[in-house]
Amino acid sequence: MAVQGLAAVRGNFCTVQGEGAASIMVNIVIALMLAVVAAAQPTTTMRSIELLSTPYMARARSWRFIGGLATTLGVVGLGAAIAVRSLIQGISVPNDAVDTSDVVLGAIALVGVVVAVVLHMGNRPTDWLDSDRSDIAFFLFGMRTMAINISSIALYVAAVNELFTSGGSWITIEILLIVITVMILLPGVLPLLIESLSPATADHTIGRLRRVCETNGPALAMSAWAIAGAALVVRGLLG
Repeated sequence: MAVQGLAAVRGNFCTVQGEGAASIMVNIVIALMLAVVAAAQPTTTMRSIELLSTPYMARARSWRFIGGLATTLGVVGLGAAIAVRSLIQGISVPNDAVDTSDVVLGAIALVGVVVAVVLHMGNRPTDWLDSDRSDIAFFLFGMRTMAINISSIALYVAAVNELFTSGGSWITIEILLIVITVMILLPGVLPLLIESLSPATADHTIGRLRRVCETNGPALAMSAWAIAGAALVVRGLLG
C-alpha cells in the first residue's frame, strides 16, 4: 500500500512537472513570435541604409544611430516591461479572467499601427543626413526612430512580459531577453552587417533590401503588428 501510494505521488509529481515545462515552452515560443513581429521595422532599416549611402563617416554615424535605437529600447522597452508588470499586479479588474497587461499592450500596438500609417503617408525627413550635423544628432535621431515604432515597442514589452511570467529559470530568461533585444535591434544593424561581412555583394543585397522596405515592407509590417495586437487583446479578454 505504501509503495503504491508513493508511486502514485511520484506519478502525479512527474505529471505536474511535465505540464509546467510545457507551459514554460509555450510562453517562450509566444515571446519569440512576438519578438519576430516586433522586429519588422522597415522604416528603421531604411534609415540605416540612408546613413550608409552618405559619403562622410557613414559607419561612425550608423553606430551612433544604432546606439540611439538601443538606448530607447533599453530605457523605454525594458522600463515599460517592468513598470507594466508592477502596475498591472496592483490593478483590480471586475473580471479576474481578464489579463489587463495583454489588453493594454495589444491596444497600444493597434494605436501604433494607426500612427505608423499616418507617418508613412507623410513626408519623410531629408535634412537629417546633412554633413554639418553633430555626432549627438545621429544618436538622438536613432532614439527618435525607435520611439515612434510604438507597435514594435509594445510587442517587445509583451514579449518580455511573457518571459517574466513563464516560470523559467532566471538564466534562461536572461539569455532569451538578450536574444529578443538583439532581434528588435537587427533591422537597424542589418545593413551595416551586410556591408561589413559581404562587401563584394553588399550594394546588390542592400539595394534589394531597400526595394522591399520601400514597397511591400511597410504594409506587411503594419499588418503583422495589427494581427499581433488584436491577438493580445483577444487573449487578454478571454484570460
